[in-house]
Amino acid sequence: WLNITTLLAFAVFASFPDFAGPIIRSKEFKAIGNVADVISEYIKDGNELRQFARDLGVVTQESLETIFVSAADLDWMESRPRLWSAYFFQYTFTEGYTRFMRTFAAGMGRQFVIDHAERAKKGDKDSMRYLAELADEQGDPLAWQTVEKWLKTNYDSKTGKYSFNGPEGSRVRLAIGRFVDESIIRPTALDRPVYANDPRYSLIFQLKTFFYAYGKTVVGGVARESMTRHAEGKPISAVLAP
Repeated sequence: WLNITTLLAFAVFASFPDFAGPIIRSKEFKAIGNVADVISEYIKDGNELRQFARDLGVVTQESLETIFVSAADLDWMESRPRLWSAYFFQYTFTEGYTRFMRTFAAGMGRQFVIDHAERAKKGDKDSMRYLAELADEQGDPLAWQTVEKWLKTNYDSKTGKYSFNGPEGSRVRLAIGRFVDESIIRPTALDRPVYANDPRYSLIFQLKTFFYAYGKTVVGGVARESMTRHAEGKPISAVLAP
């Protein structure tokens, strides 16, 4: 608990770069235009967008708490320090900021999937690849036909509400959830050496895990996109764009 309060007291300020995560994950400058739309939707009806994020399962209380302290580390904390840490994240506004960021990323992910499904339907190969990268656990790519069926069966144009019923809803829910997890850093015990999961080393590796996860997810994602564009034979301007 002392580690948490001394190292993470200003985590909300250190998390400001997370705002760029969903934009970078969207892979194109055009995504910047979606930022205003999502924030406008949040201001207009934040409850609806937060409910959408809850339906995705990206802003549950457990996920917010384990953003900063992995489940493995929490298991080694006694009940009272664990309660103190929960209050700490609440009153330093870290929990609220993280909840907002994951809700924002959910809105950006939804728009990403819808926009590229429309473009893939018209034959855009880049959009087809972007959707395919949101593969499920079996490695099956997301197809624009699935997104189109999801919109027909799970979007109410009168209320503007989305749901995740049926096989198409379940598949799109998984895809947007993956977009959020690849946009907003959520380190796990997998993002460090095995020996670092020993509670005696948690003081050292708690912040190292964030550095590694950010490098692997955000910086690594940019590098992988550049290499993919280079392999596709695109001009140097497109390779350097990310």
